[in-house]
Amino acid sequence: IICPKEKFVFKRYRKAMEERERVGGGVHCSTVTESTERKRENVDAEKEGEAKTKQDLRSKYGGVLEHMSNCTIEILSDGTILVDETTEDQLRYYSAPRPVDALLHPASHANEKQYHHQQQQPNTQESSSYLLQNLQNVTLIIHGARPSLHLQHIQHCRIYVSEPTLGPVHVTDCRSSKIRCSAYQLRVHDSNDVTFGVWVRSGPIIEDCKGMVFEGNYYADDGKNEGSGKSEESGVVGRNMFWDVKDFNW
Repeated sequence: IICPKEKFVFKRYRKAMEERERVGGGVHCSTVTESTERKRENVDAEKEGEAKTKQDLRSKYGGVLEHMSNCTIEILSDGTILVDETTEDQLRYYSAPRPVDALLHPASHANEKQYHHQQQQPNTQESSSYLLQNLQNVTLIIHGARPSLHLQHIQHCRIYVSEPTLGPVHVTDCRSSKIRCSAYQLRVHDSNDVTFGVWVRSGPIIEDCKGMVFEGNYYADDGKNEGSGKSEESGVVGRNMFWDVKDFNW
């Protein structure tokens, strides 16, 4: 038997417990909401950081291509990027030595857009450096005479630079790849098993590298037409110093 007083005490206790549960549930809900908001803010901050990084890269290099795999890419001198549109005939052409007066394939997209305006209208993209990074199993052709070219984190790729780079080509963390280029200077760091078909005005510089092969066969005539005047127009000046490799680990 429960007396009225005890009933009143028990009712107050139940009410207090219900109120406590209600308030506690509200606090839990508020905590979950705050946690979700913080996660959303973190995601937004990461996205803003990635966008800023990409903007900084483009400001520094002018052109950037990254995070591509298992495809064929052609970068035109105006910055246009073509994916899986390059023919096998074009790939064979750029993978072999070419005459200094026929650097571009006669039927290539680069020929159509570049040769008609090469002298009259200098392309802004051609005055910008270019960054290629995080590429895997990619065959890439890049056109345009650029101040510098930068390759980072490249694996199992074939990269053909169709025209002379006016300044240096920097290669970092490149594995099991083939690169064809003509440059004022070639610098290679932290790379393994890379074959270069090059024309360079100064000896290649390597550091922390293994399995490097340098062949002086970028041009079909190895730049021997210097007296004709055509070689200078193509950026071929002086001797090909591909053999004078300087290993900074020695």
